[in-house]
Amino acid sequence: MNKVLFDANVILDVWLKRDNLYETSLKAVAKAAKMEVVGFIPVTSIPVIFYRTEKQNGKKEAENLLRSLMSFIGVAAADEKTVSDALNAGFDDFEDALVYAIAVNNKMECIVTRDKKGFVKAKEVDVHTPDEFIKLIR
Repeated sequence: MNKVLFDANVILDVWLKRDNLYETSLKAVAKAAKMEVVGFIPVTSIPVIFYRTEKQNGKKEAENLLRSLMSFIGVAAADEKTVSDALNAGFDDFEDALVYAIAVNNKMECIVTRDKKGFVKAKEVDVHTPDEFIKLIR
């Protein structure tokens, strides 16, 4: 079964019901909820997801999101090697480099993100938009 790393922006599209992004991201994340793939989020995305959800919907809702998410999504770890790999990845954006290094070091088959341009230097892991991912996993 495919190991898939979901970028924070995809999770937030679903949880915050972002216009024009919600439906496609929901279908992508649903693949993990239905166990069609083994889904993960980077450990570094947890505070981002919590903060954005708390800001819009309150602390209780943010806590509920994480509890719900952890029922079907794993957390991909990072360590010193991951940080070093991210620093050496040559990406323009360190956060994207860190997500990429987490994917590589946790042996993910792909990253699902709306920000594909942030991952143009990704060579070891495929990068897909939610729409591309849905078409790929049928």
